[in-house]
Amino acid sequence: MSEAVSTVEIDAEVSAALVRLSGVLHRPVQQLASEAVKAYLVRREIALAPISAADLSTLEAYRQSDPDFEHAIAAFVDAEATFADPIEGQRTVAKEGPVQAEIHKLLNG
Repeated sequence: MSEAVSTVEIDAEVSAALVRLSGVLHRPVQQLASEAVKAYLVRREIALAPISAADLSTLEAYRQSDPDFEHAIAAFVDAEATFADPIEGQRTVAKEGPVQAEIHKLLNG
């Protein structure tokens, strides 16, 4: 596979985290960045693959039928008013798993 040289600006924090991850994994920053971009593109392709021309025309027809989202907003309001939310007004905190903990540790030092 041929390679192309690209310059990409990223946040200083992201760059520092990438350098730390490179040290932990003993792999070049360029290789990690390239793998991350490839993984992102694959996820985007998977997310966009199911969208067909028929889907797009259906979405366009819907957008034209309710351009200011008035019907959608009314449906949302009706749904909110109709159903009781058992945790409404309560603070919820998702527990951090081991992968998230490791990523936070790498990003925050």
